[in-house]
Amino acid sequence: MIYEFAVDPAVVATWHERERYRFFKGKFGLGRPRVLSIFPDPGWARRVLSDFDKGFAGSPSDRQDARKRLEVLLVQLDAEASRRRRAVANEQPWLPEAEVEHGQRPFHRLLSTSNPRNNADVLLADDVDEVTPGWHVECGPVRRTADAIAAALAPMLRFAREVKLVDPYFGAPKTYDRWLNTLLRVLEVAHERRRPGEGVSVEFHTSVEWARDKEPLSDAEAERVAAHMLRTCRDQLPRKLPAGTALTVAVWSEKVGGEQFHNRFVLTNVGGVLIGTGLDAHEGALPTTTWSCCPESSTCTVGGSSIRTPTSSRPEGAGSASSLRRR
Repeated sequence: MIYEFAVDPAVVATWHERERYRFFKGKFGLGRPRVLSIFPDPGWARRVLSDFDKGFAGSPSDRQDARKRLEVLLVQLDAEASRRRRAVANEQPWLPEAEVEHGQRPFHRLLSTSNPRNNADVLLADDVDEVTPGWHVECGPVRRTADAIAAALAPMLRFAREVKLVDPYFGAPKTYDRWLNTLLRVLEVAHERRRPGEGVSVEFHTSVEWARDKEPLSDAEAERVAAHMLRTCRDQLPRKLPAGTALTVAVWSEKVGGEQFHNRFVLTNVGGVLIGTGLDAHEGALPTTTWSCCPESSTCTVGGSSIRTPTSSRPEGAGSASSLRRR
């Protein structure tokens, strides 16, 4: 899965030194299992530069070059980071405030220069290596129950601003409830622990392909199946959605000679996962499924259009969509 790490500005302030940054280069961002959390936002980057100014001991020309490298790095980190909006006074030390935030809405771990309170979730940047518990993360087998799937996605869902679930077989009548249970649980997790104003956009992309036999559906058949699926969603989903949540459902059909709509994904603005056997809950012959992190700019192509991570605007093509909300 993808895990959120709070990183002390004092740690990042040393990353202008190639030796100090070498281990952490490429460890955060899209296509990787870790995302750097900008906390507090606003003010985190300003703290990084302030800590750099206080700690750099080189010549004026060396300082200028090092600060420029650090400023470029901050732009790169910002582009693939999550954000925790919270006002923290500049004079307040970072770690105590981050530990308070962690107690309210947990990060996966906190990366700092010290650990005066012996917090088990604080990692010391100078001591971290590839096998350090808490730093070492991986995608393991996930049980195919709604709760287990939502729990495995939770580290990513709780700080993503955009979420796109992609599974072409959501509409199959005989297994509709298996997908629905997972969808509702994922929506609950995506909306919990958020502060006022911290919204999340959720879309579910599926297809009419479950309705075909051996031959592709005609355009008219595809439109009829898509209309029925969207009508069912409009009739049944709003009253089942968690209170205060919204969902856009998009139904696609494959174009003849186009890309096959088969793989299942969960794509967000901070990364995504490829899901081996689907998002539906299944208690029978396949009790677990295997997931893997999507590479940077992973693309799911359906109906001649693309759904990407990082997320793009709603695709246009051979599909129909409906927006649903429960207040």
